[in-house]
Amino acid sequence: PMTTYAEVFAGVYATVAAHAQAQDAGNTDGIMALYTPDAVLEVPGMGVYQGADVIRAAWDDWKPKGLQRHMPVNIVITDWDDEEARATTDVVFLAQGDNGWSVQIVARYHDVFRQVGGQWLLSRRADEYVGWQPPS
Repeated sequence: PMTTYAEVFAGVYATVAAHAQAQDAGNTDGIMALYTPDAVLEVPGMGVYQGADVIRAAWDDWKPKGLQRHMPVNIVITDWDDEEARATTDVVFLAQGDNGWSVQIVARYHDVFRQVGGQWLLSRRADEYVGWQPPS
């Protein structure tokens, strides 16, 4: 059966939102449930992480140390078929500090999703920072 745009968008949206919530909760198992076993994660200034075990170790290292929120918005499906979808998503990363909440990073995700068992899982995520470059 042909996958409709609405089905692709709903599946991609659900994965992006679940990833943000699991990431902010420090829930590595929840994050990893959203990746394919052969996934690739690219984070500027941090590296390229290939495969579920390597990605899991990175997320374990990156557990939040305080209150934070990743706010994904403006999800645009750029290409899709029955098995794979590509999307860009803008994200604003907020953290709570001594003076309240503040914007830490503005970025764009460049994602590739693969449909596995009716769920759209991340097979590749590449982060692009907007207006800021990590120290090299």
